[in-house]
Amino acid sequence: MKNYKILYAFILAVGAMLFSCELDPDFDPNAVPTINNLSISSPAVLSCQLPCSVTFTAMSTLDFPNSPTDQVTYTWDFGDGSITQTGNNIIYEYTDVGNYDVTLVATASGAIKDSITESFIVNPNSTFSIKSTLDDIAYDVLEVDDGFIVFGSSMNKFDKTGFHLVQRFPNTNIYADYADLGNDNYVVVGHYGNWRTFDKNINFNMEGATRPGTSDVIALREELGVIEFIGNAEQAVIGSDSIFGFQPGFGLFDFSAIAFDVMPDYISEQYFPISISPQPGFRPHFQFEDEIYLTLNNGDILYKGTSDENLFWPLGGLRLDGLVEGEGDNLLAIGSNISFYDINRTNGSITARSVLCESGSETVGGFVSVDDGFVIASNSPNDSACASALEFEKESEVVLRKVDKDLNLVWERILPTDDLLFPSVEFLKTASDGGFIIGGYGGDPFNTYISNMFLVKTNSEGIVN
Repeated sequence: MKNYKILYAFILAVGAMLFSCELDPDFDPNAVPTINNLSISSPAVLSCQLPCSVTFTAMSTLDFPNSPTDQVTYTWDFGDGSITQTGNNIIYEYTDVGNYDVTLVATASGAIKDSITESFIVNPNSTFSIKSTLDDIAYDVLEVDDGFIVFGSSMNKFDKTGFHLVQRFPNTNIYADYADLGNDNYVVVGHYGNWRTFDKNINFNMEGATRPGTSDVIALREELGVIEFIGNAEQAVIGSDSIFGFQPGFGLFDFSAIAFDVMPDYISEQYFPISISPQPGFRPHFQFEDEIYLTLNNGDILYKGTSDENLFWPLGGLRLDGLVEGEGDNLLAIGSNISFYDINRTNGSITARSVLCESGSETVGGFVSVDDGFVIASNSPNDSACASALEFEKESEVVLRKVDKDLNLVWERILPTDDLLFPSVEFLKTASDGGFIIGGYGGDPFNTYISNMFLVKTNSEGIVN
């Protein structure tokens, strides 16, 4: 009797189950296991920069499994010729730049396999940090389509990943300036007027000297296909229509110009004497339309030069380290301890804005304008008031900072300069990808008589990956 009761209960349970399935509109008595909604859920962005180690994650649903324990098995083909790998989460490393087809195959017991293919792009690393042992100083940098050319006693080319490609010596003495002549043709000039043309791979072509035997013929003005070397000047200001600059003179201060074509036949020679005593040393410079601005090392004078006039405005000992275009009719100037000033372009009047570092001896080595603010590269000792929020590993570090248009700090980063002693910034420039390229030199920790260059490329947030 007891067995009959058990059988009866079993029949009732099976009947109830069958009845409920018939009421389920989604019930299909002929259903087979099916894999649906297959996707690569991570990474969210199907790209990376070298070095590239990525976690790939698969997702799907398995409907109507043969057994509650059945699971989907995932097999990955990363498109670079390597063997396939199996798993839900796979950490994979790409070693070469390229566009790869990543194929994900899903299988389950009794189910028809499913697959998807997504394109994954591996880009070159746009950031790097280099300490070179070339016993050289990085004075300036030229970005070309496949890398960066750094100017010092020698010329060195690095690719966009920071790999050193070539070192060549232009034999132009101490570097002064360069100009882009177009069609992959450039000219570099030294302090004594020696010059050489070169291409993006530092293959030298023509060479010559503007005024053999004379000193300090420096920078370049480019007008109507003619290059002028401007003498007794410090650094070139590169504008849309001209290249012009200045280098400290000796005794009577003269601006002299020698124009020639790059073949190189002399065309003309002319002088623009400007008497300043004692001898000046010009520091930051800025070109706005046809106006050239320079300040003296001792902070006494701001020079404004145009094609029609030369003006000298007193600065009262205010030592400036950089000039960029400001708001309205003003230049925005930066000085020691990252202090900001508005300088009126019409009358030279100065208005103090703010100071980022209230104490210490922070020295600005580069100052550029970006769309939403300004970026500053400085030599920062660990006693600087700005150093309190940073973790210094040496007595002095190179620090990159961004401020907004109201001069409020947005971010600050210590840049890697390896073990260089007291690294000093010589330039800060905006790179074509929106990042920043910073260079200079520091003391060799094992030989104080040697200076080693450093070169750092960051992204637009000042980060080195």
